[in-house]
Amino acid sequence: TYSADTNTVKLDNYWTNEVLPAAVEVTPQGEVAITLPSDTRFNTDGSFTIVSHATDFINNPEPDYVLSGPEWVSTEVSGAVTIEPPADVKVDAAANTMEIPLNVVEEQFGEVIPESIQLQPDGTAVVALPEGTTFNSTTDTLTVPAGVVNINEIPTVVEAVQKPDGTIEVKLPAGITFNANAGTVELSNQVVNQIVPTAIEVTPQGAVVVQLPLNTQHHQDGTVTVPKNEAHITDDDHRKNHGRGHGHGHGHAYAYGHDNKDDKAEKSEKSEKEPVKQAAAKQETNIGKKK
Repeated sequence: TYSADTNTVKLDNYWTNEVLPAAVEVTPQGEVAITLPSDTRFNTDGSFTIVSHATDFINNPEPDYVLSGPEWVSTEVSGAVTIEPPADVKVDAAANTMEIPLNVVEEQFGEVIPESIQLQPDGTAVVALPEGTTFNSTTDTLTVPAGVVNINEIPTVVEAVQKPDGTIEVKLPAGITFNANAGTVELSNQVVNQIVPTAIEVTPQGAVVVQLPLNTQHHQDGTVTVPKNEAHITDDDHRKNHGRGHGHGHGHAYAYGHDNKDDKAEKSEKSEKEPVKQAAAKQETNIGKKK
C-alpha cells in the first residue's frame, strides 16, 4: 500500500519475501529464517561452519530439491548438481529424463511440495483450502477470507479477483472440483500439469517425470550431473502457470492453501555428513524476531 504522507510503500509478508533473496524468509510472526547450504557443518558447541565454496549462498542458493531432497542429490564444489539415482528412479539418457515414483517424491522431496497439496496415484491432486473458505455452487466460485492468502499465490490457470473487502473470489475452471466434505479442491491431471514446474510432468500413473536440462551429463555408472547454470530446474520462475507474482522460491506459487563427478573427495566427505543434513531438515536458522 502507498502512503502519500511519507511517499513510501508498505509491503505485506508475501511481497516482503518476494523482494528478499531466496535463502531468506520473513515469517508472519516477524522471525527471519535463513536456509543454510546443504553441506553446512553443525558443531557440538552450537555453532556451524559454512564450507568455503558455499559462502555466497545468499546470492547463489542451492536449488530447493537439493536443500530439502534426499542423500542421492547433492551439490558439488563447482556448483553442479550430482544425482545418483536409486534403483526405483529411472533415468533415460536418450530422452534426457528422470522418472520418480510418487512414493519417492512424497517421502524424499516432501518439503519441496507445499503442505496443502497432496498428489494422488492417478496423477491428480487434492488441495486443502484455507479455513473459512466458502463455495457458491451456482457460479462455481470460491470465496477465500481476507488476509489468509495473497492473490499472487493463486495459479493463473484459475480466474481470481480480490474484492475491496480483501476477500478473494476464485472461479473454478473445468478440471477443478470442490469437495465440501473435505474442504478441498480436486485437480485433474491436466490441471496439475499446468501448475507444476515446466520441467516436470505428472503422469496419470502417478509418476513424476523430470525433463533434465539440455547440457546434463549422463555417466556410465548411471549418475547424472546437471551444470550449475541449469541446476534450478524446479524454481518458481520456471513454472508454466505459477502465481501472479514473480515467484520467490519460498513455495508461494501454485498453492491455494498456506503452507525448488568433478571432485570425488568432496563427494565422499559430503556423504559422511549426510546424517547431519537429515537431522537439520531444511537447516533454517532463526536470526531474530521483530519486536
